[in-house]
Amino acid sequence: MLAAPASLWIALALTLVLATLHLAAPRLRRLPGVPESALGSFAGGISVAYVFVHLLPELAEGNEKIGEALEESVEATALLDLAIFAVALAGFSLFYGLEHLARRSRGREPGALFGLHLGAFAIYNALITYTLGRAHRFRLRATLAPREPFEVQRRYVEASNVLETTFRTAAGTVRVTDALTMDELGELPWRELARRIEGVSGRVELGWRVEPRFDWGRAEVSCERHGDAVIARGGRHLASIQAWEAGQAQIRDRGVEGIATVEEGSVSLLCLTLSEDQPLALPARDDVQPASR
Repeated sequence: MLAAPASLWIALALTLVLATLHLAAPRLRRLPGVPESALGSFAGGISVAYVFVHLLPELAEGNEKIGEALEESVEATALLDLAIFAVALAGFSLFYGLEHLARRSRGREPGALFGLHLGAFAIYNALITYTLGRAHRFRLRATLAPREPFEVQRRYVEASNVLETTFRTAAGTVRVTDALTMDELGELPWRELARRIEGVSGRVELGWRVEPRFDWGRAEVSCERHGDAVIARGGRHLASIQAWEAGQAQIRDRGVEGIATVEEGSVSLLCLTLSEDQPLALPARDDVQPASR
């Protein structure tokens, strides 16, 4: 796995290479010894590979979710199974046609075609923005702090997304480590936030509270106990809150809260797991360790 700075520099370098290729494309076409037809065929092959390897599987997955959402109100037919592919084909044909007309009208005065072309891409970008915004429709308010006056210091562990917070009070010092946890093979199919609370010195009481909100706060949230976890439900979303050596979790005001008493050498854990339209995993304590992403 690449460290965060290394991956950032690689992404920046690739972006600059892509931008340079776009800017230099008109000149590359006129260079002697550059086989334009071969390069065109190579680029076309990459486009076809992208469609079959990436785009079609995503369309198939989206088609299944649309079918599940409509199964109670629309009768399933063979045509309905192909609906999303038909929409994708119509969208491709529309934009291809607009691009073709725009190319044919070059050199003329901009008119209705220009406005149609611009409007179509404005709608396209609006749809992209809308779907990106709905991809993560949950909001989380998670607080954790000593119950007495304190000083705080925060830093990210080098080359990671792991946030380390140190609380210092008159009674002692506590170190809290926050991270999105990962499986050994990569990203988990759900969202999992782990908080590790370590006693550095003395004895400190910390109050913690988790308030999950779903569908931009519009979904009614209900909380119930399930073994050693508290499950929060809201629409199509689920969240679990688990606490180990962090005090008894109490359900109050559509949230979960508790008091952790931390002494020198002790380790407490809090784990929040979020999922949408998927079974909710309840990890064991040994599986919850903050790891960089």
